[in-house]
Amino acid sequence: MGTKRVQSAANFELATRSLAGSIIYPCIALILYTWSPFYSHHPLLSFTFMTLLVLVGWERVRVARRIKASLGEAPESDSLRLHRVTLATAVIWGIFAGWGIYNHDDVTRWMILTADGSLASGAIASLSPGKDRLFLKYLVLLLAPSLVVMLLSAGQVSRATGWIALGFAILVG
Repeated sequence: MGTKRVQSAANFELATRSLAGSIIYPCIALILYTWSPFYSHHPLLSFTFMTLLVLVGWERVRVARRIKASLGEAPESDSLRLHRVTLATAVIWGIFAGWGIYNHDDVTRWMILTADGSLASGAIASLSPGKDRLFLKYLVLLLAPSLVVMLLSAGQVSRATGWIALGFAILVG
């Protein structure tokens, strides 16, 4: 199979998986907002993160549909755009998660870490077929803010959890 066909198949696969992945971020954020003190303590910031996740997710769906419609043979600019909005989602979530871990108690931290682990685990299958080590870039952007906050925390439990999460990131990365 030629290199172009392999890349087209990988683009198609990434686009297919991006459709479902795009909506999971706002859904998880909504669960965190409603089941933790996020919304009541920081409504404007919570709304801002949710809005950004929805807008970037919408763009990701739009580009993924275009790639799927072309059976993976869309212009390189579409593939690059899909990679960029995928990484933008990781940046937004990463900042949101790091901020949440820094500002909230252990129960909320565990909820965020569970979401981080779930998103990272789901991304393994979704992003690994992509080129340019997309999964590794995504993983760093998604988890780095949370890891930095936990590893620099004064709390022993947070630091220990940070080391465990770092081990997870190294294992899957």
